[in-house]
Amino acid sequence: MSVLTAFETLGPTDRDAFAAADALAETVFPKAEALGEDGDAQVRDAAKAAGLFDLAQRAAPEALLTLTVVRERLAASGARCRKAALGPSPGLLQNASGALQARFAEPVAQGLRRQAFAFTDDATAPVHATPAEGGYRLRGRKSFVTGGLAADHFIVYAQSDAGPLLLIVEEGTAGITRADPFETLDGGQHCALVFDDAFVPEAHRLGEAGQGKAQAFTQINRTRLMLASEAVGLMAYAVHRAAEHLQAPRPKGPCLGDQEGPQLRFAELWMPVFAARALLYRVATQFAQGEGTPEGLAALKVHTSEAAEHVLSRALQLCGAHALRADDPLARSYREVRSWQFAEGASDLLRLRVAKARLAKGRGAL
Repeated sequence: MSVLTAFETLGPTDRDAFAAADALAETVFPKAEALGEDGDAQVRDAAKAAGLFDLAQRAAPEALLTLTVVRERLAASGARCRKAALGPSPGLLQNASGALQARFAEPVAQGLRRQAFAFTDDATAPVHATPAEGGYRLRGRKSFVTGGLAADHFIVYAQSDAGPLLLIVEEGTAGITRADPFETLDGGQHCALVFDDAFVPEAHRLGEAGQGKAQAFTQINRTRLMLASEAVGLMAYAVHRAAEHLQAPRPKGPCLGDQEGPQLRFAELWMPVFAARALLYRVATQFAQGEGTPEGLAALKVHTSEAAEHVLSRALQLCGAHALRADDPLARSYREVRSWQFAEGASDLLRLRVAKARLAKGRGAL
């Protein structure tokens, strides 16, 4: 049973969401996990019945807090199948025009299309959009496109003479090449994306030219909050696993949890999770109320991703060699959280942004 309870400041709606996620994790996940990928359909059906499946597709700001509650509780199960419980988010397409909604966003939400966000430029060849008759010509290279190998279309962040903009680029467009496929520590699939005079119609632009940076960081901020929610949930799972191990009967002598040495090590797990959870809910509530700040979210993402690595590493040490098996949920969770110190902004880059927000711009009130 998870060590999590509904966070004390939650209102009735979010407490109900926590209860629904708790029931899903406790009753559906164990059977589905035993079936491997074949169990994902059971998880999806149960999540839909519980009213959770479409949470990631809701655009209202207050839905961010509910989504945080649910992601955290599902991650605290440590189950691989938790990823099937929430439907794909349309992301940057949430506020697209009607025609783009119908062509791209709705199929993504239904699982009929897959998209990837092409944001990170190759420093030697940043992507630039040049106006052309009826649209734009793209040239340059994206170096790290998560999910790019399987994507049916890309949302591309590009510079232009009118400022940054976002363009929807379909797979198979002439002048686009996937390159350098690779897999990261957490099992994520990525590639580079090369644009060689690729034409994108004007109708595939998201918003106005010059708004691209603000649009992109709205999505990046949502993703950072998602990663923080998952990190706190996986830390809670690590505490649960460590407690189970320390309290398990032993053939001879008292259980490990009766000894002061293991007790001290266990406290070193529990306390960072307690602190990280308080920070998570403070920042998530601020964003749900429209009061969040980029530096607050950057601090949250750095803190939770680094605390999660520490907690998962110490839990592995406590639980012993059997937890190091590649298919053990604790080992898999460690691989996930270690990679998150680079996802959506490397930790030191975010530290610099926090410092500059305060020192150069006077933001970052405590």
